[in-house]
Amino acid sequence: MREEYYDVSGKPARNASGYATLVREVNTSGQTMVETFLDENERPVDAEEGYSRVEYAYNQLGLPASTKFFDAAGKKAESRNGHETRIVYNEAGQKTRITDFRADGSLVNDLEQLSTMTRPAVTCVRVSSTERAYGAMARAEV
Repeated sequence: MREEYYDVSGKPARNASGYATLVREVNTSGQTMVETFLDENERPVDAEEGYSRVEYAYNQLGLPASTKFFDAAGKKAESRNGHETRIVYNEAGQKTRITDFRADGSLVNDLEQLSTMTRPAVTCVRVSSTERAYGAMARAEV
């Protein structure tokens, strides 16, 4: 699958993220296996995030298991979480561990027992136009 960007004259042009074409390779299940960012001349280009190619792997249940990033020269590159992210699941398919590694193999993050973690309670608050004009005194909880 291809996602292409053109200028007003119809010539290939880079979008705000720094690439002219995004090529997605999918497996027989329709899952994205590789994303490659290309310039106007169909050459690999490092997009604004600093990488040109993303490789995805899935476990036997079809859940995302790893993501790796590479630059336009094919060398290991890093996203905001590092070069590689690995995800582990329990038998119920819940994420239990996410581990991020730098290009040199050193650890960035190691988050464990995600399926047993609880989220803090969140109160939904409706902000009215009156509050925008007069401040928090007009806040109503819903």
